[in-house]
Amino acid sequence: MTTNQEKTTTFCGFKLKPIPPKDYLTLSPWAKLIKYHRIPYKFLFRVTIFALLTAQVIYRTKHQIPFISNTESMLAEVFLPGYSSYFDTMDGELEFTVTSSHDFIQLIGDIVEQYFTFNSTVVGFFDFPRNYNGSIKCPTLTISQYSKSKFNDISTLGRRNLETTEEKYILCESNPIGPFANKSNSEMMDFMSTFHSAYLSFYIMELFPANPPVCTSWEVKTSFNYISRGGVIYVTLEPIIGQCSSSFNMPMRIQFKTSIVLIGFFIIVFSALNVILTLRTVIHEYKLYKQTKFFYEESVKNSSKSQLSSEPNNTFFRNKSEFRLAFFDFWHVFSMLSSLVNIASEIYFLLRYAGGNEQSSYTDNIFLGIACLLTLGSMTGYFQWSPKFYFMILTLRQAIPHVLRHLLGTFPIFMGYAFMGTILFGNYSQYFATIDQSFLTLFAVLNGDVIRDTFNRTYRKSGLLAVVARIYVYTFICIFMYVWLNIFITIIEASYIRAEKQRRPKHLEARHQLKKFIMDDKIEKAGIEIQTGQEFPKQEIKDLPSDSELEHIFSDEEISKNPDLIQKHLSQFLGSDQLSFSQSDSDSYSFSDADDFNKQNTVKSKKKDEQYLPKISSTDSDPNSFIDENQKQNKNKNNENTNQN
Repeated sequence: MTTNQEKTTTFCGFKLKPIPPKDYLTLSPWAKLIKYHRIPYKFLFRVTIFALLTAQVIYRTKHQIPFISNTESMLAEVFLPGYSSYFDTMDGELEFTVTSSHDFIQLIGDIVEQYFTFNSTVVGFFDFPRNYNGSIKCPTLTISQYSKSKFNDISTLGRRNLETTEEKYILCESNPIGPFANKSNSEMMDFMSTFHSAYLSFYIMELFPANPPVCTSWEVKTSFNYISRGGVIYVTLEPIIGQCSSSFNMPMRIQFKTSIVLIGFFIIVFSALNVILTLRTVIHEYKLYKQTKFFYEESVKNSSKSQLSSEPNNTFFRNKSEFRLAFFDFWHVFSMLSSLVNIASEIYFLLRYAGGNEQSSYTDNIFLGIACLLTLGSMTGYFQWSPKFYFMILTLRQAIPHVLRHLLGTFPIFMGYAFMGTILFGNYSQYFATIDQSFLTLFAVLNGDVIRDTFNRTYRKSGLLAVVARIYVYTFICIFMYVWLNIFITIIEASYIRAEKQRRPKHLEARHQLKKFIMDDKIEKAGIEIQTGQEFPKQEIKDLPSDSELEHIFSDEEISKNPDLIQKHLSQFLGSDQLSFSQSDSDSYSFSDADDFNKQNTVKSKKKDEQYLPKISSTDSDPNSFIDENQKQNKNKNNENTNQN
């Protein structure tokens, strides 16, 4: 048999030889580095991307987040009286309410006056958009009204039309309340009967202390919402940060000198390299899968009774899901997904930056947050080679199917409680004002929060509703805190116990099962063919005799004709050139193979053949005596059968 030399390459003074499939599938990147001097480039790229994302997050949070948060708070305190008493609102908005038309008109006038005296009332310097003559642009008030009906006109209740129309008014320093000036009480009542909503907007410019400094423009939009009626107008302040119009003419070459652009550029480069290397790994593992599958199928096809088909691990190949799992790693998909999100996030940010809008928007922040989560999450995959650090992932993989079934089975009950709470208590409790608030409140109660507040907010001193409110909260706590939550914890605990017994993840366990099968290096040689292009001679696999053939060979008639038939046929079918018999203490013949016949198959064949071989006494050394003894045993059996009949 000819030997084949493996192709080797040299890198940094080290001779790199192809990694056998057995080690390629089962060794960690660190073991490959030590044994085969293969540098884990994908890991290094991910670490680099993590460092760049960390720098970008620090850059954005060090200046931008405090700047935006402080400016929003200042604008709310100046333009939204009553904001300080409604700091912790249910919806997280900068809002409060007014309950009279007089307060509504006075609030609009106060906001306009604060706008024109803004620089004299706050710390720092701010500027405003100006007209051609240099004067400050006035705020704009947009009012939306029902066009063809009045809510105080009983004659139109049956044919009310809810279509709305919009009108815009310019509110300057000389007329801060615009259309409401000199209106009588009856006119204000007519106006409020058709009033739908309104918003007052203006712009304030401020210098952001970046490097270089950036001019930011704040659109301050105050909304007045009277859609739900009930005599309450909801006032909400929404500051929106943008870019000053003058910076749009800034040359692109100046903007691209900033460090934030260079960081984004390098993130794109390293993410693209990570995608390429991960795809290369996936393709290589797929080729190895196809080659291994082809080798196994061809070996079994040659003979249904081949040595390969009788291997104890051949059921591993017959189980297609486990066989495929050995060549597939979920973390490859996770890694490519994180890199693609990184590329999309940075391209979106750079395009906006090139257009002159250097301030990050909510879309930028969402992209960056998801990119950081996926990048750091993908690095968790390297702990799979150390099960002690991988318990959480193993526990989640064990628990997720059971948890999902548990959630789906009980979610209708939870939803029923949320709907019931909205219907019963939504008209007087902010905790159940909407379906979303009801879900939020019940989830908080489920985790032990706001329990006493929920009891107080749902209770109303009116006989039946008070009793229903108490029963509602009591039963919810009993079902979900005492039963549902404890079942959930039990599922997680049981999954953790199973994860402790699991030595490695499923796909790594499947790879080790594959490694057990390729002990004779046949599939390893097939894998080397992939990397080096070398071909190996196919080994001939001899067929074992069938049961009918063994019965014919070892029948009394054949043995009587030729006593040496046992040795001849055993040598032929077992592939042994020198097969010798020796007597053992157990009064039965045992054979030893002088060639390289596998010990395991020898024992199996021996056990199979002993079913058809008659016992040979240790005192009988002559073959004729062996035949006589066999005939006597058959004669005795025939006599016994006759007596029974």
